[in-house]
Amino acid sequence: MSRERLEAMFVSGDRANFANGQLITDFARDELLPGAYSYRETVDAGGLLSYGVNLPDLSAGYVDKILIDTSPADLPVQPPTKYELVEHAAENASGVVATARGYVGIGR
Repeated sequence: MSRERLEAMFVSGDRANFANGQLITDFARDELLPGAYSYRETVDAGGLLSYGVNLPDLSAGYVDKILIDTSPADLPVQPPTKYELVEHAAENASGVVATARGYVGIGR
């Protein structure tokens, strides 16, 4: 039985993946895997693209209300209303070139 190589990976947005974002993007770079992530920070660490909620924007409203004297227990849980697509600006380590229009091709 032959071993097949992965062509790409998607990393879900749970806490463990967020906490280990640098480790995961380093793995993707070493294995030449283009990756899609749920957090912008992984793109900043070298990932190809992310689609998800901007955590600082989401939490800023809560922090503002808490600083104005609202008890955290009185704040409602609000689902995100805005998502963002973040692409790596240039060719990443896996050789995939991304632009605002999508994938252009393989770099190497």
